[in-house]
Order: sequence, then C-alpha cells, then structure tokens
Amino acid sequence: MKTRVLLLVVAALLVAWGLFGLLDLRNIPWGGFDHFHSVVVEVNEGGPADRAGLRVGDRLLSLGGISVGDRNWARRPQPEVGSTRLLVVERTDTSTGATTTENIEVTYSQEPTRASTLSRVNWVIGLAFLLCGMLVYLKAPGTPSLLFSIIGLCVGAFLFPRPRIGSFDLRVLTGSLFFVALCIACACFLHLLLIFPERKRVMEKTKAGQLIYLPLSAIALLGIIRYTIGGLLRDAVSTIGAVLVAIVLLGYVVLSIGALIHSYVKAAPHRRAAEGLNTVLAGVLLGLLPMTIMAVSRIFFSISPPGSQFYFLPLVLIPMSFAWALLKSARNSRL
Repeated sequence: MKTRVLLLVVAALLVAWGLFGLLDLRNIPWGGFDHFHSVVVEVNEGGPADRAGLRVGDRLLSLGGISVGDRNWARRPQPEVGSTRLLVVERTDTSTGATTTENIEVTYSQEPTRASTLSRVNWVIGLAFLLCGMLVYLKAPGTPSLLFSIIGLCVGAFLFPRPRIGSFDLRVLTGSLFFVALCIACACFLHLLLIFPERKRVMEKTKAGQLIYLPLSAIALLGIIRYTIGGLLRDAVSTIGAVLVAIVLLGYVVLSIGALIHSYVKAAPHRRAAEGLNTVLAGVLLGLLPMTIMAVSRIFFSISPPGSQFYFLPLVLIPMSFAWALLKSARNSRL
C-alpha cells in the first residue's frame, strides 16, 4: 500500500510539472543558434540570430557582456523573450583569411511552432509511458509491474517539457536529476527483461540484480566530481563522463534487446502468444525502427529523412505493448 501511494504521489507531481512546462512554453527564449566550445555550429534560417547576421563558424568572445573565458560564463542569466543580448564574435573570412571582430545584437523570441509542437509530442509520449506504468502496477502489483512503473515515471520525467528556470544552480540540479532518471529507466528496463516473462538464469547468481545498477554509481560519482572542480580538469571529467554515459546507455539498450530476443527465441509459439511476447517484440521493433533509420541516415549519409523530427513518435508503442503483455501474463498466471 505504501509503495502504491508513493508511486501515485510521484506520478501526480510529475504530471503537474509537465503541465506547468507546457503552459510555460511561450516563455522559453529562442535565439535561433547553437554553439559548441564557443564556436557557432548552427544558425536557424530566418531566426533571430540569422536576422542579426550571425554565421556558422563565428567564434564567440562574449555574450551579454560576459567573456567566454570568464568563470561566470556558465552561470550567465537566461535571456527572456523579447530581450536583446550583445554577442561579440571573431569572424574569419574564408577567402582572404582576415579576422575581424563583430558586434551582433540578437533579440530573443518565442520558440518557433515546430519546436513547441515537438515539446507537446514529447509530453504525450512521456504521459503514455507514465500512465501505462501506473495502470499495470495498480492492476497487477508485483516486481515486473513495479519496474515497469518506475520506467514510466522516469521516462515521463525526462520527456516532459520543463518550465523556464532562471537560477543556474536549479537548472543544473533539475537537468541532472532528469538525466539520472533516464539512466535509471534504462537499468530498470534491462532488469525487467531479465525477469519477464521468466527469470533468466543469470539472475540466479548472487547480487546479479545489484550489478545491473552499478554503472549508475559511476555516472553519479563523475557528476559529483564535475560540479565540484573547475578549469581544464572539469572539461576532462566532462569528456570522460560523456563517453562513459554513451557506453553505459548503449550497453543497457543492447543487453535489453538481447534479453528480449532470447526470451522470444526460447519460448514456444503458444507461450509467445500467452505471455504477449509477440506484441512486445512488434512494439519495440516498430517503436525503434524510425529512429534507427534517422540515425543511420544522419551518421552514414549526412541527410535527414523527410519529417525526421517526428520519427520518435512511434516510441509510444513500446509502453503500450509492454502494458498489454504484462497484464496478459498476470491474467494467465491467475487462471
């Protein structure tokens, strides 16, 4: 009963957070450019930065009066919709090689319709994960349904749009918490597939369940170190952390898919139908296929398929298929 109440309270708080984020979309500032290591890597055509004259390849020297090398660079206050920020950039002419310093004033606007639409789609997918997880746990409480409900809460927290937060420390805290939630969801997903529909032999080993979550401790430790040190050492820790996180998340995904395929291959045809494995496999494949196509197109062919910004929409099939399978398996076990 205590677990059920706790899950319901957390779910209610997350839904309220997501709704607040939706209502606050109009207050999210948009400059229409992106930079990496102080170099402008993207300028959206027709956006505020494009109209102001910013170009890809410009090197940021300062933004809003704060130098890139200043220790307060990361802590600079967020702009507001309608506010203007002065960007001082170093620009190199590709034909002559001459370097000039340019002053560019960018007036921030509301997010474009496409960006706000994607935020709303994210909210729908996150809500589907959350509701499916809660529905299964309330109807068929048990370890598999508990793991599935935690997955739903964590994915919902990660996908729900976030309201505008002025405080740098609070932005870092909430961003870190929701990213950790994504990592927890991946670990719980692997755990779920190692015990559903049947407990795998590897889970019979001592402390095997604890080892699933061990990589999360390493990620958390690096995160703590990153925010307690500064300078070049912090950059090095950030790079190591990014590589570690990518490896861990990829490992969780690969192992989870491997566990699902193992369960499907080992199960007899009648058990696949009885335990919903056919539905789960179809949901996972259809949910991941569009994103896989998009990733392959961008990585190997440097192109984006038409409408690729919506290729993550079929992800909603994953929680729906698992909810169906878990409830079906629970009903069959009671017969």
